Amino acid sequence: MSSKSLGDLVKAGSAPAAGDLELDDGIDYRQPRGDVCTDLSLKELSATDNHGVARGTYAQEKVPSPKTTGWLRFLVWEGGTGWDAFFTCASAQVGQVILSLPHSLAQTGMVAGILLMLLFASLAMWTVYLMVVLYLDNKSRKIKEGTWYNDEKKRSIANQYHEVMAAATNKWLGIFSRVVVIIALGGLAVAQIIASSSNFHRMIPELSKRDWALVFGGVAMCMSLIPNFRNFRLFSFIALVATTFTSWYMVAMGIKGSGNEGLKSQAWTDQTPSAGWEGFFAGASNIIFTFGGHAMLLEVMDSMFKPYKFHKVFYGSYLYVYTLVLPNSMFIFWGWPEQAAQYGNVYAYMPASVARDISIVLMVAHQVIVFGLFAFPIFFMVEKWAGVHNGAYWKRLLCRLPIAALLWLISLAFPFFGVINDVLGAFTTTFETFIIPCLAYNWHYQFSKNAEQHRFESTKPPTSNKWLSRLGGWRTIFYFNWVIIVFTAVFGFGMGGYASIKAFVESIQDFGVFAACYNC
Repeated sequence: MSSKSLGDLVKAGSAPAAGDLELDDGIDYRQPRGDVCTDLSLKELSATDNHGVARGTYAQEKVPSPKTTGWLRFLVWEGGTGWDAFFTCASAQVGQVILSLPHSLAQTGMVAGILLMLLFASLAMWTVYLMVVLYLDNKSRKIKEGTWYNDEKKRSIANQYHEVMAAATNKWLGIFSRVVVIIALGGLAVAQIIASSSNFHRMIPELSKRDWALVFGGVAMCMSLIPNFRNFRLFSFIALVATTFTSWYMVAMGIKGSGNEGLKSQAWTDQTPSAGWEGFFAGASNIIFTFGGHAMLLEVMDSMFKPYKFHKVFYGSYLYVYTLVLPNSMFIFWGWPEQAAQYGNVYAYMPASVARDISIVLMVAHQVIVFGLFAFPIFFMVEKWAGVHNGAYWKRLLCRLPIAALLWLISLAFPFFGVINDVLGAFTTTFETFIIPCLAYNWHYQFSKNAEQHRFESTKPPTSNKWLSRLGGWRTIFYFNWVIIVFTAVFGFGMGGYASIKAFVESIQDFGVFAACYNC
């Protein structure tokens, strides 16, 4: 019996029958509109979830199971599920920044800091929604054009942030996005080595922070050996356990208070920024930095078996992250207000204890793992530039190791814990998390030559969501995006950028480059 694709049947205006579809177990199942439909029910193809995504728009690959891979390989190595994406997003979203957030609250004031956390967390979740729409529409369009799969009906090329933004706008915004991503993720990777050395020095001060940076920079380079984002299953789980333990350890220490005096009223009664308005905007930049990290999310989404469900996974990870960053920063500042205002790293004033040492070891493990998560998109760019992205593993590794070594060197040159976060928040997070996604979305669906067609073909039009539809649909989204662009440009990039650069320059003047012990 001759088989037909679902696309042919839809064009003919007839409903598909089960016998009309040819099943082929050797096919990558992520194709639009069911043109190749295997292991996916026909009912699911016409259904939509409550976020307006057609379930059949991107069918799924076969998910590995213990029967097909073995229990050990399944538990440790074979990722790609929603839970893997949850662990990866949550562990990458919050790490060493939880150690500096109490200082940020001291800089902004408790009430203002909490409000800023709520604001930027909400805006960051909104821009992830925009990125998911742009990714899905770009993928659907390229599959229909026949340019998505690079090897028969499979795609082994990682789809990246700057590529999606370029496809939605033009090559110039793509180039700018690439530069921002390299600086953002490179800076984040550097910050992990700096934080590891700073934290471990608190536990074993016999070696300087620079010596510990030499040690942990070398350890972090080992993360280059992991093939791709699907192989972070065990690592990302360990990283999330580390931040969870540390966050609740900090809550307990905050309640205990400095000198066992418990919580103090100062954190709530005095809302004056501890370092004036420059300090306020530096603290705000670190809060912006906390809810950034979007530059590596599309690679995580691209590695999922069901990428159309990524936004749900991400929202869940963000809510979990918020249960970590809000209580720990609030209670530490509440119980240790003077110390939080003075030091950018919580471990600088936590008394020695077994719990503190466990927290430090776990956080160092987290930071080494997350170094890999942040460095991988840069690795992919270099592999593509060298033409080995689909090549032999050893060729890809040769491209990765020099990049990891360069990041290691930068961490030795500028070991400014906390200040690095402020600079990254102002100059990269404002763009890659807020400005670029909003600008690309508006450009693609409002101003491009084929904007009307793009709106019609969108897999997630606002008209498919009852809340967005009631609020005005496309027009409301466009206006809201422009507000986000202007606000984050002025508040984060402008004011926050000035304050963070000033603090960065002062750190260089005080401690110099390649400082052996910053803030010891």
